[in-house]
Amino acid sequence: MLDIKFIRQNEEEVKKSIADRGMSVDVDELLGLDGKRRALIVKVEEGRAIRNKKSADKPSSEEIEKMRDLGDEIARTEKELKDLEIYYFELLKKVPNTIHLDVPRGGEENFNVLEETGIAPKFSFSAKGHEELMLGLDLIDFDRGTKVAGNKFYFIKNDLVRLNQALLNYGIDITTKHGFTLMETPDLARDDILSGIGFNPRGPETQV
Repeated sequence: MLDIKFIRQNEEEVKKSIADRGMSVDVDELLGLDGKRRALIVKVEEGRAIRNKKSADKPSSEEIEKMRDLGDEIARTEKELKDLEIYYFELLKKVPNTIHLDVPRGGEENFNVLEETGIAPKFSFSAKGHEELMLGLDLIDFDRGTKVAGNKFYFIKNDLVRLNQALLNYGIDITTKHGFTLMETPDLARDDILSGIGFNPRGPETQV
């Protein structure tokens, strides 16, 4: 998620990047909400400062009544701020990262072939696809994967597990030589943590 300060300072760049991605996000509305949000925050903070200053002294009955009215005003402003922030953060999360200058613009129809290397192999037999090979060698189980986790999931089995572990160990050996600190993280993460790292949770999830 882009920092709102960056969006304020680079409004046109952000708008162009959104357009280049073929997306639609109302940056003007976001910045308008940002201005209202900052004004409400200032209003709440100023009200609290006045209330704190007055509470340090012994107030008269008239001042007590004014402080009660001020407290009600602060509560109303806080609610207005809270309601505004729901949509504000929802809109902010929709703003994508800006595109690097070297990234080609356009969709699939605009691609350029940079290089073709090698030739397609020829076999004296009918070649099998990777799915057929794995099923025949008892390396994968699609049915159990779908039953447990849903469509497009699978269990890997037998020597394919060994191959996967070998690749992981190889990666660990290489990265450790370069000073990488190994960690095993918790299996679950809170939505605010995921938002902070740019994951952008899409509402209530069952498999976060």
